[in-house]
Amino acid sequence: MAKKSPNGQRCKYALDDGTSWNIFEAQAKMIELHKEPVSLSLMQQRLKHSTDPEYVFLKKQSVWTKDGGHVYSKKNVARKKAPKRVANAAPELTAEEKAMQKALKSLGIAWT
Repeated sequence: MAKKSPNGQRCKYALDDGTSWNIFEAQAKMIELHKEPVSLSLMQQRLKHSTDPEYVFLKKQSVWTKDGGHVYSKKNVARKKAPKRVANAAPELTAEEKAMQKALKSLGIAWT
C-alpha cells in the first residue's frame, strides 16, 4: 500500500525488492525499460494491486503467467464470466403444482 507523505508530497509504493516508487517515477522507468509510454491509470493500478516489481514493470499487454495470473486479473475475469441473472424467470413447478395451475387456468383464475 502507498504511504502518504506529509506536505503534499507524492505517495510512495513499496515493492518487494526494497525500492519505493511514486506513479510518475514508475512511469518514467517504464519508458526507460520498454521505450513506450504508459498511462497514469495503468501505473496506479499496478502499484496499487501488486508489490512484485516484475509485474509492476511488465511491458504493456504482456501475459503475466506467474502463479496463474495476477490477483487483480483473476478477480476481473471471474467478474466478467459470472453467470447472467435472468429476470422474471419462472420457478420450476412440481407435477402437482402444474396440475393445479392447469385447473385454475381452466376456471379462469389467475395463477401466480
